[in-house]
Amino acid sequence: MAKDSLRGRVIGRWEEEGRPQWDYHETKVKCLEENDRLRREGRNPAPCFREAIERKDEGYIKRWVMGCHFPWLPPREQKENKEQRTTAATGPESKRISPGIPSHVTLTVTDIFCLFGSVPDDILQMLRRAIEAVPISCFFDADGGPLTEEVKDLDRFVSEHLGRTGRRVEKNHCPFSNADFHFDIAIRDLGLLVEIEKGKAPRLELDILKIASACIQLHDTWKYGLLIVPSTHVKLPLAGRQSPVQYLQRLLPLIKPVIEGTAVLGIGVLGYEDPR
Repeated sequence: MAKDSLRGRVIGRWEEEGRPQWDYHETKVKCLEENDRLRREGRNPAPCFREAIERKDEGYIKRWVMGCHFPWLPPREQKENKEQRTTAATGPESKRISPGIPSHVTLTVTDIFCLFGSVPDDILQMLRRAIEAVPISCFFDADGGPLTEEVKDLDRFVSEHLGRTGRRVEKNHCPFSNADFHFDIAIRDLGLLVEIEKGKAPRLELDILKIASACIQLHDTWKYGLLIVPSTHVKLPLAGRQSPVQYLQRLLPLIKPVIEGTAVLGIGVLGYEDPR
């Protein structure tokens, strides 16, 4: 269990209290209480949720809580919440939707944290907004069924949103002429390399090593890495059926000795709710 995340803290508390059948309102209270505890500890693993609390945005708070897919919440209640999400997606491509999948329903970011070092908050928030502009329709086929293969349009929607911010976005960037590996997105003026996980068997260790290699060998150009990974739906069979977000938090003790002292200034993680 990823106890360093707000979701993990709430689940840990649920287990400590004997796994009661909390409803949405009880779950929300526990989330607020654990957020306060994390604040007192000087930590903020779910900054979007905390911002929503401060501005009293009950709609976002409910989407965040229900988007965590806590095991005790009834599936019917989760389905009703998903149908009520009304965050607008922009761009002409969002009009090409699957039957029964409303174009205004977009992804929810559930986790934001730094796996190593620190990534400037304005970079994290820029990527958060890009993810939350992605319509969930890209996770479904033309008949409305969930995709069973890689979600190929996810990169495109994220890069298109970033491009609309005025940033020069390089897609499928190859940093070395003598090595055949690529990054899904690179933003040179920010020194940022981004990997977006969209399949069922991500190789997260390799993604981290790719970022470290580019930052170390091209330290004047690349400073930060960012991994965008699902926090739901995808379960890693070689990691105890954990989600990619949970697994990444477990990787920290292993990768820290490898990266510490290098030119890598920070590697961030954004977890999103996979709508399938």
